[in-house]
Amino acid sequence: MRMGDKSEIIHHLLKLVPESSSATSCDMSMQYIIDGGSLLHKLSWPKKASYSEICEMYVRHIKQSYCHALVVFDGYHGFSTKDEAHRRRMGNALGATVLVSPEVHVTMTKKSFFANPSNKQAFISLLAEQMTKADIAVEHAKGDADYKICMSACLHAKEKPTAVVAEDSDVFQLLTHHANIADKDLYMVTSKQTVRVTTLAKKLDPLLSGALLFLHAFNGGDTTSRPYGIGKVSVLKKYAELERCSSIFMSPSSSKAEIERAGEDALLIIYYGCTTSLSLDSARVDKFQQKVGTAT
Repeated sequence: MRMGDKSEIIHHLLKLVPESSSATSCDMSMQYIIDGGSLLHKLSWPKKASYSEICEMYVRHIKQSYCHALVVFDGYHGFSTKDEAHRRRMGNALGATVLVSPEVHVTMTKKSFFANPSNKQAFISLLAEQMTKADIAVEHAKGDADYKICMSACLHAKEKPTAVVAEDSDVFQLLTHHANIADKDLYMVTSKQTVRVTTLAKKLDPLLSGALLFLHAFNGGDTTSRPYGIGKVSVLKKYAELERCSSIFMSPSSSKAEIERAGEDALLIIYYGCTTSLSLDSARVDKFQQKVGTAT
């Protein structure tokens, strides 16, 4: 599967609205929504530490860094559409399934431990229990946590300034798409930068922010392959031409036939610049003949 560079979208949007990039850090007292998946990888694990000691490290980090925090964890149980993405990220580092309890000590690297889904979910359960005892709010998503993180942040932003702490560009795009410009300030905080999402949402063309999720999925993500020879920025720049296709994809009332036709039209737009009377199959033949005719 051809992977798209998801970070290209963030860089392009920040170029369009450079004032959305904040040079100052967020106030510790605001509401923080923390991506539990990113949090797991943030801290280094001491060798031969017990799982209880490791959990205490995370609890101490949250307590010292944020006054008001909600931690949202993934909730994968069994097979999911993200399995291939998880395998790709972890490579061949899969560790054996082990007993995860407070008094047991770690016997493998953190990467190998988390590459095993059973280990990861067992540790999340133990960590969530320890966080709850320390009065840290915890929620579990059914599957991928990105959407739940976004919706929780938008809900809190109705009442007070809110910051999402995450590294995933999918979260950034969800926030940009769903942010309400009438709410309080909403931020995205990564290890490299802080973005004021409300400023971004106010300045972007509503057609672009409305089509953002379609444009991202259409041009390659964790579960979709990138069209050959097409980058994410080139697709973003054609958001106006793709508006009709996007609206069909985003509408829950669209039929299967309508979605299939809209998908073909979208491919014709990004490869030819506009829809034609040709079908996608005919357009492929035409493109092949052009390449053959100009070959040396």
